[in-house]
Amino acid sequence: MIPSVAQQLLAVRRTMATTVLPAIDPAQPFAAEQAGLILATLDRVLDVQASEYRYDVVEHADATALERALAALGSADAPPAGADTGDVRDADSDSDDTEVPDDLDELRASTTAAAKRAERRFRDLLTTDRADAARALMAHAARRSTERELAAARMTGFPRAVGSIAEVLARQATSSFGDVAVPADGEVTTR
Repeated sequence: MIPSVAQQLLAVRRTMATTVLPAIDPAQPFAAEQAGLILATLDRVLDVQASEYRYDVVEHADATALERALAALGSADAPPAGADTGDVRDADSDSDDTEVPDDLDELRASTTAAAKRAERRFRDLLTTDRADAARALMAHAARRSTERELAAARMTGFPRAVGSIAEVLARQATSSFGDVAVPADGEVTTR
């Protein structure tokens, strides 16, 4: 049986911690520090690697949901407050967002395309009476994205702890833009 990537990384980490680090000459503090940084990096990679595809699936879901919500907001016959936006698409949107690509590169390309379409829709809405609602949707998307990014970087020591990336993704996978209502006054609320 071929070991998984996680198993290979764990083996490298274990060897570094139990064999290499103890063998470093105490008179070489910089070498010991660098070995410690390698261990910390391996710990971070192990923390996020298992969630990489799921992370991108949640990013894709958010980008496509944001695009649909902004499309609904911009349509002349926008749905009433709290209505499900469903699959509101227009002629300039040429992708099928219902299929989540299995290939990670294709998934990322699809997510980027949806985000660019959402950005274009957002810019178009800024000169309308729905600008505040569009800003609220973008702020909601930004909060979700920031939470994911902080969780993915939590082991770097820089951001405040928000939980593991697996926990954040599990929570976000069950509460997407489908839980967001945009009433006529433009205030975005989560249900």
